[in-house]
Amino acid sequence: MNDSEAPRSPGRRRLAKGAFAVPTVLASISTKNALGATYGCTISGVMSGNTSPGKATGDTNCSSGFMSLADWQQEYVANGPKAAESAPEWFGVKFESSNGSSVGATIHQILWAADGVSYGSAGKDMVVLTMVVYLNASRYPDYHVSAADVEELFSVVAGQRASFERNGKSWNKPQVETYLMLLAGGVNA
Repeated sequence: MNDSEAPRSPGRRRLAKGAFAVPTVLASISTKNALGATYGCTISGVMSGNTSPGKATGDTNCSSGFMSLADWQQEYVANGPKAAESAPEWFGVKFESSNGSSVGATIHQILWAADGVSYGSAGKDMVVLTMVVYLNASRYPDYHVSAADVEELFSVVAGQRASFERNGKSWNKPQVETYLMLLAGGVNA
């Protein structure tokens, strides 16, 4: 009896079909939606328009579970241990302070939107929001973007690049600003 003449068992066929379905099920379980993360907050999720089921991106709270502007302000409170920590230099943009410091503006000054800081073409509000996103990305490995992504996004806000590009899609400055506001919880400085 050759293979074509072998009796076919419905149980064997069902088992074979089930074996093919296992990788698909496992792959769907490991997606961000299935694991509880908000895919609508990731760069690819927002760019694709494929937000979490039943939620439009505007309804998504991307700052939930991470530190808000107020939380970061408390961590970088005046005269606290981190008050003098220098702000990062993003794509050659150094935030200067008029206080005579040679190290530039501090994270504290940026989070508190201090006067006397040169925020550049990005503007005070966007620098503050970007700082919140950057600090969350630096601290939390499961945050929606990486610190490197934040630097790339900021380069568009600061006018150093015309667009942010990923997977064949492109965001202009207003789109990047909207995304940063979404990640920072929509707070204004």
